Amino acid sequence: MRTELSEDQIHFYRDNGFLVVEGFLSPSELEDWRECTEAAIEQRLAGQSLHNQQDPDSFYSQVFLQCLRLADTH
Repeated sequence: MRTELSEDQIHFYRDNGFLVVEGFLSPSELEDWRECTEAAIEQRLAGQSLHNQQDPDSFYSQVFLQCLRLADTH
């Protein structure tokens, strides 16, 4: 993980309110996050709360999957 920012990056963020950091995470770090997130979603959907899939036929449930507080799982 890249943890150091240049003065130019800091100034850009202060001026624009966002910053793109290319290569912030390595491919292996991204894969770790992906696996962890997928496992947390599976565990969350197995429960009865903190997701929007109680009625999978509703429009909102079909538009996107929303699971809350995944950090509580992983």
